[in-house]
Amino acid sequence: RALCAAIAAAEGVPEEYILCGSGAAELIYAFADAVRPQRAAELAPTFAEYSLALARTGCAVARYTLSEKNDFAPDGGILDFLRETRPEVFFLCNPNNPTGRLADGALLKEILALCEKLGTYLFADECFLDLTDGGESLKPFILKAFTKSYGMAGVRLGYGLCADAALLHEMSETVPPWNVSTLAQAAGVAALGETEFLKKTRALVRAERAWLAEQLAALGFRVIPSDANYLLFRAAPG
Repeated sequence: RALCAAIAAAEGVPEEYILCGSGAAELIYAFADAVRPQRAAELAPTFAEYSLALARTGCAVARYTLSEKNDFAPDGGILDFLRETRPEVFFLCNPNNPTGRLADGALLKEILALCEKLGTYLFADECFLDLTDGGESLKPFILKAFTKSYGMAGVRLGYGLCADAALLHEMSETVPPWNVSTLAQAAGVAALGETEFLKKTRALVRAERAWLAEQLAALGFRVIPSDANYLLFRAAPG
């Protein structure tokens, strides 16, 4: 209860919108098991756990390939792709993993409106959003994790935000009982009070990302511009 109350206060949502999990990955699998879609869509490249979770339900996955020439930036072609494929679920990682690119705020709003029109669940993975500068949040189904923002990977704590009480109930039925330890709960409550830590972390990421990108480029790598705390780069063959 204390953890849900702290998350609700931090996110500005009612406590009943929150479902906690043993890391973000557990909630991805719980979502797939609860919805059990037959048609889903995602970006390419993106985080592998979406398709792995969907494979367990026998779901077909359509992929929108982001252009390397455009530095893998999400673009308006996603809208046409969604109209053509009409998926039951669209997994949108923002910033995307492994590219580190944020979707434009106007594009996010168009995607949200189109998914509502098509009756498509929009699963927005914002696990790295707190480490970006100026990234806009969506709140259809939002996935977040303490793993990234607070460096708590070993503690295993993530959460989802959703106004669909029936969906959250179905998801809660698919996860093991007592899946979030008392240690993880206490660590989560403590972390949410560390607002200065996040500010310092964002400043550090901003400076070190620029330095690392410059050093990699000097070594001859092609470095994709990133909004997150990681970089995608390519070496020449051979």
